[in-house]
Amino acid sequence: MSRTDRTNLAKAYGVSDAFIGLTILAIRTYAPELATTLVATLKDDRDVAIGNLIGSSIYNVLVILGLTCMLAPDGVDVSQEILWIDLPLSAVVAIVCYPVFKSERFVSRREGIAFVLAYIAYFSSLVFLRH
Repeated sequence: MSRTDRTNLAKAYGVSDAFIGLTILAIRTYAPELATTLVATLKDDRDVAIGNLIGSSIYNVLVILGLTCMLAPDGVDVSQEILWIDLPLSAVVAIVCYPVFKSERFVSRREGIAFVLAYIAYFSSLVFLRH
């Protein structure tokens, strides 16, 4: 089943475009970066792992979003949920990450688990509250 088929199927069941973008497409987009990061981490090459994640995140936000907004004839419509929930949450996550990354330049297992649990909570809220 192609990506377009999955997207159309989700829309047929009343799933919002925002939900599709924040879950299905986001996971598919980040899967290669996640695999590269995991392999680099297992090979104890953490600089590559961190650089890959941060680099791809910055690239996706600045280049992909920027080009999309530039090329869209009428701009990009942003729903109220994204504007008032997802974007502020992204800013909070970035602010929370800074001291964690800065502290002795080491992210502990406990902090990693906290990040994963926070993502699971966010994803769960998308699935159960905002689909």
